[in-house]
Amino acid sequence: MSDVLDVFLREELRIVNKHIPRKRVSLCELLEMKIPYVTTHDGTLHVFDPRELELLAKISNRDCSLMLPMIIEYIPEKEGIYVIKNPIEAGIVASILKIEKQTPLFLHRAHVLELRRILRTTSTILLNPGQL
Repeated sequence: MSDVLDVFLREELRIVNKHIPRKRVSLCELLEMKIPYVTTHDGTLHVFDPRELELLAKISNRDCSLMLPMIIEYIPEKEGIYVIKNPIEAGIVASILKIEKQTPLFLHRAHVLELRRILRTTSTILLNPGQL
């Protein structure tokens, strides 16, 4: 029975996270593209807002190691906490939200709502039911 449940839960996570890109792309590559995009796990195209890319280029001093979209992990078992594990992404998000920079960067729902208002196309939320 446990195997069936594991298969079911894995499939549900795959469906919930189908919007995650197959491969993330660097900020510099996206800035060079006429229409900046990535392909998601379900095969759809996710197009980036060039204004957001320019904002990130300004904040990061055009850091070509910044991979997009930035991943915000939602961890439901940790009382609805969100986390950004990548140090570059954490620094940029902390700068945008005007909060203390730390890695990993833990965020509450209000932080994520504000961040997604500003960076709607260059950030994405990943459901991660596992441990940190």
